[in-house]
Amino acid sequence: VRLVFPFICLQMFATNPLFGVGAGAFAEALPAFIVEDYSWAIQFGEVARYLNGTLTPSAVSLYTRVIGELGLIGAIPFFSFLISSLRCVGKVASCDIPRGYHAVFLCMVLLCSQLQFASFVYLPFWLVVGFLDAAGRSDPQRESRSNVVRTPQ
Repeated sequence: VRLVFPFICLQMFATNPLFGVGAGAFAEALPAFIVEDYSWAIQFGEVARYLNGTLTPSAVSLYTRVIGELGLIGAIPFFSFLISSLRCVGKVASCDIPRGYHAVFLCMVLLCSQLQFASFVYLPFWLVVGFLDAAGRSDPQRESRSNVVRTPQ
């Protein structure tokens, strides 16, 4: 059943492409989409509890949540920031130093972790983004030049 929620976010985007359904409005918009397009899911206890308000639903994936709730107005800045950080990974990974492998690993953690967490306050996500960005902005050639001992002539 939870595999359906990211698809519902994409449907929310399709019905409201510019602004989405509104920040934090996934839980409010979900029942209409379930009743209209996924009525077969009502038979599951978890979905029934979402519909009667006993449980608060989660969009499951931050990426589809951003698209569904914020539309293009919110998705473009979010994904631009994310792509900027991922470009830093490419710079670091192209270096022949062990740090490049760590950057690629952190990138994979970043991408995969947010497929299971739909919260903007999930701290490891932002820490990984910060590490990737910082790693990509440092210049390994400048650092190696600064470690060279200069001998007076």
